Amino acid sequence: MIVFISVVAAIFVVVSIYYYFRSERLLHDLIAKKRESAQALKDNKQMLDTFAMLAMKQEEFYLSRYSGLKKAAEKKAPMVAKEMTVLWPMINNYAAIYRGCAMSKEPLQGKVKACYENFSPGAFEDFKRLLGSKQKPIKNMWASNNLIGFVTLIEALLMASQAGIARASQANGANEKAKEETVQS
Repeated sequence: MIVFISVVAAIFVVVSIYYYFRSERLLHDLIAKKRESAQALKDNKQMLDTFAMLAMKQEEFYLSRYSGLKKAAEKKAPMVAKEMTVLWPMINNYAAIYRGCAMSKEPLQGKVKACYENFSPGAFEDFKRLLGSKQKPIKNMWASNNLIGFVTLIEALLMASQAGIARASQANGANEKAKEETVQS
């Protein structure tokens, strides 16, 4: 009987020692995982801050570009200037829309609609009418309803405005040339 109790006690001691070292190893692994998790959160925050800064700088760039195009459009192409006025809320809130699309699962169209409705009631409907008059690739960018679609949509709309100004300038130049030829005749 003493042998049996000694064997059970020995087994109990060996199992206890095994679980002690096993728990120490698990604790060490848990601490390492917590460190990795904290570092991942820190890296994620840093990346989000970088994206936010990039969005703000991109907004500044687009605002500057928009202002220059708007001034040129007002001089050379009043219809293009009117279209560009509809783009103002989206360009002015570029960074907020960018961050919102990048950091949440809310779709682009909801964010853009909120910006337009804050600008003025019915402004979003004007924007949708403008998009309806554009080519299919631009409509597809809007329909993608995501961050990449938003970035490409802004660029495409500004390029379309720039092309409209160039066409109006060429048409005005041709009209002036025709007037000069008529005066010379």
